[in-house]
Amino acid sequence: YFPILDNGVSIGENSLLNTGVTIAHDSKIKGHSFIAPGVNISGFVEIGHRCFIGVGTNIIDNVKITDDVIVGGGSLLLKDIRKSGRFVCKESGKLSPI
Repeated sequence: YFPILDNGVSIGENSLLNTGVTIAHDSKIKGHSFIAPGVNISGFVEIGHRCFIGVGTNIIDNVKITDDVIVGGGSLLLKDIRKSGRFVCKESGKLSPI
């Protein structure tokens, strides 16, 4: 259950990837971020500094997440998060602050 990292993935200092995490090609996770178990990150995704991505979250290609964001477990991210805060996104793809 080690994390699976594809070609061109970069992980910033003091970031933690938990068990069962998959990160596709050319994605970037900046420093001091936490990726919970079972998260799937598609290609060309960028996750900012000090982010928390909750258990079982799926992030689709080319999504950008700014610094200081918490994403609730089980979310499906289809669009960028451009503002810091806490969010959850379920099947409808609608991003909701929490």
